[in-house]
Amino acid sequence: MKILTSTLLALGILLGSVTAAARADWVPLTLTLDAANSSTNQLSLLIAGATPATTDLSGTIDAAIDIDWGTGAITGLELTGGTITSTPWSITIPLVGTAQSSGVGATTDTPSPPGGVTGTTFTASEHQLILNSGEVTLNGASIAGGNFGTTPLEIDGTGDGTLTATAAAGGAYDIFLSMRVDQQESVGGVPLQIAGNVVARGTVTAIPEPASCLLLSLAGCAALFQRRRSQRV
Repeated sequence: MKILTSTLLALGILLGSVTAAARADWVPLTLTLDAANSSTNQLSLLIAGATPATTDLSGTIDAAIDIDWGTGAITGLELTGGTITSTPWSITIPLVGTAQSSGVGATTDTPSPPGGVTGTTFTASEHQLILNSGEVTLNGASIAGGNFGTTPLEIDGTGDGTLTATAAAGGAYDIFLSMRVDQQESVGGVPLQIAGNVVARGTVTAIPEPASCLLLSLAGCAALFQRRRSQRV
């Protein structure tokens, strides 16, 4: 019995070492956009010669991260989708008319996944905000490229983005993502500058590895055998 107990404990230690060495994993998560304000999740829209407009973003981003459960270090990021809505906007263009939006929604993507993460920064240009629903009209009429449901508008990130993991209770990590977009797009032949900071947060929780579950079972068996042995002595 003593030999069996020792063997079970030794196997437990071995499996514990294996589990500790394999703590990094790709995990999906949903990030919720922060409330919009002048510096967060509010896009500025600029057409030369016209008064700028803004639109507020809200909703969620679907993503996956490569995280080390032991340290919280993130080494990879992939944006996989999401459901983002924007508030209506309008811009009056001198001598042209009024451009306005209706029902514009967006998603996200990483065209060539995965994107790398170094420390707490990533290259934002590896990721995109994509307008994929709704439209922009000019004087109430449809314009070329203005229907995002049929012609999605891809807006690249720019500069360095920020991605952090902060340890929380129960083996969880609070995830924070910030990425700037700043790009000029042609909508109906009119150059439209779109810029703003996309900020979102979420939480991921470690799922025990099969080896961890087996480790607990072995430890329980070892304790039970030891207890029964003691009772018989």
